Amino acid sequence: MNWVVLILISAVFIAFRNIFTKKLLFKSNPLPIMLLVSLCSLIGIIFFKNQISFELPQKIFWLLVIKSLVICVAWIFMYKAYQKLELSTVSPLNNLSPIFLIILSLIFLGENITLINYLGIGLIMISAYVLEIKLGSNLFSPLKLFKSKYFVYILIAMVGGSISAVLDKLILKEIGHYSLLFFFYLFTSIIYIITVIYKRDYIEIKNLLKLQNLSIIIGITVFTLIADITYVIAAAIPTTLIVLLIPLRRLSTFISTLVGGRFFKEKNILYKGGICLMMILGVYLIII
Repeated sequence: MNWVVLILISAVFIAFRNIFTKKLLFKSNPLPIMLLVSLCSLIGIIFFKNQISFELPQKIFWLLVIKSLVICVAWIFMYKAYQKLELSTVSPLNNLSPIFLIILSLIFLGENITLINYLGIGLIMISAYVLEIKLGSNLFSPLKLFKSKYFVYILIAMVGGSISAVLDKLILKEIGHYSLLFFFYLFTSIIYIITVIYKRDYIEIKNLLKLQNLSIIIGITVFTLIADITYVIAAAIPTTLIVLLIPLRRLSTFISTLVGGRFFKEKNILYKGGICLMMILGVYLIII
């Protein structure tokens, strides 16, 4: 299957994962949710055990540990932002991540970009800024959000996600995509278990195991598995560049902004959707 099709499938399921996660975040803190999703994802990926190599080179083992730690931190901060901010605001801001990814991929993977790509970056940055301008507000009003701790949370998450994407490409040169996902889910589960024990979040886990919440957790897990599997299959193709994959995957923000925004009855969805289309144009300029 063409890598573009795989990434588009991944983007759709990421969007629905984010929407379902936002629903749970009304009831629970991020950490217990991430623990249960990681554990369920680990169980799910075991069904592909015949395609998993359980022996890792030492170098790949430590790269996977680093990737898991980076993603755990990134997701904690991102979900905290999802918990406090509107989904239709957080999701489009994720489009800033290609900026960090292009820098890291150039340094560590030698993936070069063109002037058109830089124009795309500029369009994404401008769109992300305009996104935070409420209709009729002052041009400089978004600066207030940029000083918010939640914008810092999103920034940390974007940098972490970019680091993880570069590590994916390095790891997939040595092991198969199902092996990567198995150990990633395993290590993240261990990290979250240790963190939950330290923070004593047992009560929230018990609440999430109730039938209604558990069905949402299972839904998030299914979306996560499909999104991750299609992504790593595309990333494992030797001729594909990670600097192209991730920006295209950010098309998930368009779905999250419009569908999720309407689902949660957020304000100015069409306005935010229009800005998101500008971001998608920026993404297109990055990948051509």
